Amino acid sequence: MRSIGKLSRPHPQRIQRLALTRRSNRMTIRAMMMEHGFLAAMLALVGLEVVVLGYFACPISRVLERVEGVGAATYLEVRKVLGQSR
Repeated sequence: MRSIGKLSRPHPQRIQRLALTRRSNRMTIRAMMMEHGFLAAMLALVGLEVVVLGYFACPISRVLERVEGVGAATYLEVRKVLGQSR
């Protein structure tokens, strides 16, 4: 038997009715719109990061190609010189 001093659990139907009130829906829509705005802002931030990294990566890759070319030319010259001494 229930004791009078203890509170009983809320009835599930009452929880469902409270969740369907107009104010609850308005808060849900507001929260969804805030989440949408946040995700759009984060996507824009990621896009900006990609553009900035691409801006720096292009000149760096060109410099690395030149360095690779100089390294390959040096290797061929050294190989040619070492081949002549034999």
